Amino acid sequence: ISEIVDSQNSVSLLRELGCRSYIMSNEIVSSALAQVSENRDMFGLISELFKDAGAGLAIVPVEDIVPNHSLTPMSFWDVALQGLHKGELVIGYKSKDEPWMAMAEWMQQNQNDVQDISWINPRDKDQPRQWECGDVLVVITSA
Repeated sequence: ISEIVDSQNSVSLLRELGCRSYIMSNEIVSSALAQVSENRDMFGLISELFKDAGAGLAIVPVEDIVPNHSLTPMSFWDVALQGLHKGELVIGYKSKDEPWMAMAEWMQQNQNDVQDISWINPRDKDQPRQWECGDVLVVITSA
């Protein structure tokens, strides 16, 4: 993994070098500062997400959040509510039928269109779906 400090022309350089994993640290810091300057309430959230101990991002089996997942169809909102009761914030999911792939590979196949990333902030959150063993949820976990 490479750390890129100056983001100007860096994406084309990384593609040329064949680097698939990199961190744009200055952009992350700049974005966080801009959000806090616009809305002071964001400070608590950003502090929690970026501190070395505390909240974390995890992929968990759907049955960890919804024990009776196969009995009745539920919307994403219903599953997210179940997660909140367990102290976890559900931000996405991956169906057992969707293949796992690296984000860089996914972005390449989809011409960098981040609007169609189905596993984070999915569309049609209010539409019931049948959750199955093998589906996973993307959650922000509490400390």
